[in-house]
Amino acid sequence: MFSPIATLTAALALAANALAAPNAEPGTTLNARDRWLGNIDMNAACEFQYGSGVHAYTIGNGCNDWRCDGDRGINVNVYCYNNFGTDAWATCGGGTVWDWQCHGP
Repeated sequence: MFSPIATLTAALALAANALAAPNAEPGTTLNARDRWLGNIDMNAACEFQYGSGVHAYTIGNGCNDWRCDGDRGINVNVYCYNNFGTDAWATCGGGTVWDWQCHGP
């Protein structure tokens, strides 16, 4: 049975996750056919998004604790697309700031 409350609750949960990690997809499940393309250079990701001289820093040790100068978010998927093609995506499988990688089919 369709429940508008359940649908709204699910939408709010997704929105809350997006706000907590606006540009990240930690814990994405990899299939056996998915291949590792490379690690993510967070400084390069910041420079690509915000311009030359912008640096990455961490505010903790979790996947979503990376920021660019000025407390700006990092879109790790854009980094993967830009460096490995539009079929690439970002994952943070290990759960720490050092576990971001690009994967693709």
